[in-house]
Amino acid sequence: MLSMRRKSGKTLTLFILIFILGNLISGAMSIQRAVQNTEEALRLRLPAVATIMFDSNAVAAARENGEDLDWIWEPENRFSIDHIREVGSLPYVRFYNMIRMGWMRSRDLVFAPLFNRPEEITEAMWDRQTNSLRARGFEMEYLWFEGIDSPQLAYLEEGLISLVEGRLFTQEELDEAMPLAIITQDFAHTNQLELGSRFTLENLIVDDAKIREELGNQYWGPSIYNDEFIKARLAVEFEVIGIVRVEQEFNYAEATDILHLAQEEHHLRNLIYIPIEIANEEFLFTIEHLGLPPEELLPNTLLFALNDSRDLGAFMEAGNQLLPEFFEIRDLSGVHREITASMDSLLWIADMVLWVTVGASIIILTLLILMFLRDRRSEIGIYLALGEKKAKVIFQMFLEVAIIGAVAITLSIFSGYVASGALSRRIIENDLLQEGNTPEMELVGGLYLLRPEPLTVEELMAKYDTSLDATAILQLFGAGIGTILISTTLPLLWVVRSNPKEILL
Repeated sequence: MLSMRRKSGKTLTLFILIFILGNLISGAMSIQRAVQNTEEALRLRLPAVATIMFDSNAVAAARENGEDLDWIWEPENRFSIDHIREVGSLPYVRFYNMIRMGWMRSRDLVFAPLFNRPEEITEAMWDRQTNSLRARGFEMEYLWFEGIDSPQLAYLEEGLISLVEGRLFTQEELDEAMPLAIITQDFAHTNQLELGSRFTLENLIVDDAKIREELGNQYWGPSIYNDEFIKARLAVEFEVIGIVRVEQEFNYAEATDILHLAQEEHHLRNLIYIPIEIANEEFLFTIEHLGLPPEELLPNTLLFALNDSRDLGAFMEAGNQLLPEFFEIRDLSGVHREITASMDSLLWIADMVLWVTVGASIIILTLLILMFLRDRRSEIGIYLALGEKKAKVIFQMFLEVAIIGAVAITLSIFSGYVASGALSRRIIENDLLQEGNTPEMELVGGLYLLRPEPLTVEELMAKYDTSLDATAILQLFGAGIGTILISTTLPLLWVVRSNPKEILL
C-alpha cells in the first residue's frame, strides 16, 4: 500500500487506463443486456401462436437456380395431416386448430354492417370490397365460415373474441359433424338470431353452359341462381349454440391501409364457426360437381397455440425438422422486424466493442503492469533475498493492482452505464424515426388477425430497459476484474520464474 502512495503517478496512470477500458466494457455489456431485455419484452408481447406455411419464395429461388422440383409433388414428399399431427404433438404445444375456411350462401341472412366504417370508404366502394351479392341485386348473400376441429379456439384463447352466451363445441360434436354453429354478437343482432335459433346455408352449383346459352351477356346477374340453372344443391341447417363478441380493437386513425383493416373487421364480425367435417363435406361437394380431381383434405389454415411465447424459437427449430422441404413454421415476429433489425445492428457493434476492448485491455494492462514490475525489480529482489516467500510478494503485487482496478471498475460501471444507455437510446430512436414506425406486416396465414399492433418509437423506448440490477452489476464487475486478473497473472509469472540474484543483477 505504501508503494501505491510512493509511486502515485504510476498508480494514477493505471487507474485512469483501467477506468477508460472499464467504461468501454461496461458500456458494451450494458447495451447487450438492454437489447436482450428489450427483445425478451418484445417476445412476451407476441401471441404464443404459430402456423405452417409453404415457402414459395424458396421454391421460386430454387427454380431460378435451375433446380428440378418436380419431386416435391410426389406423394411421399407432400405435406400431409400426419406432419400436422407430428408437429402438434411437440411438448411446446397446448393445442392446435386445423381450420377450413370457405363460404356458403344464405337467402335469409345478411352481413352485420361495419358500424364504425371510416368516412373515406364510400357505400359503393364498400359493397365492391365485401363482394356483397345483395348489393348487386341478388336475393342471397355469401357468408364466410371457418370449420374447426378442436373445442379450444386460438382466437378465443388469445383474446380476439370472447364467449358471451352459450357454449363451445364438444369434441364429440365436432367428430360427428353435428350441424351446430357459433356466431358473433354483431351477426346475431343484425339477423335477430339467438341461442337455439336455426338458419340454413347453401352451396349451389350452377350449370354454366346453360346459363351462357340462355342469358348471354347477362351471364353474371341475380337470375343465375334461379332453380332452372341450379344443377346441384347442398343445404345445411345449423343450430346456434354459442355467441361470441369481437374484442379486437381496430385503430383506423393510425392504419396505413384503412380499406384492408375495414375488410378485416368486417370478416371477423361476420364469421361463422362450424365443425370442420361439415366444411370438408362442402368442399368435396364443390369439387365433385365441378369435375375437379379429388385431393387430400388439408386445412387451409393452421394455428398452433403454445405454452409460452418464449417457446416460439425452440418450437420452430423442432417443428421444422419434422416438415418436408419448402414448408416451415412461422410466427408473428415479423411485426417487430424493423425494431429487432435496429437492435441487432446495435448488438453487433456492442459485441465487437466488448471483445476488442477485452483483448486490448489484456494486452495493454499486461504490458503496463510488466513495465511497473520491472521498475520495482530492485524492491522485489530485496524482498526475495531477505527470505520473503514468492507467493507473498505475488499476492502483494496483485493486491495493489486489484485495489486500483476495483475502484476504477466500480466507478466505470456506473459512468459507462449512463453514457452507453443515453447513446444507444439515441441511436435506436434515430434509426427507427428514419425507417418509420408502421412497418408492413407480411400475411402469415391465419396468424394475421392475431398480430399485435406495431409499437411506436415512444412505446419501444419505454421498453428499452437499461436499468442496472444486482445481477448486472455483478456481471460487469466480474468481467472487469476477470480482465485485470488475466492481465496481472501473465506479468507475475516473471516473478515466479526469477530468483533474487537474477532480479538484482
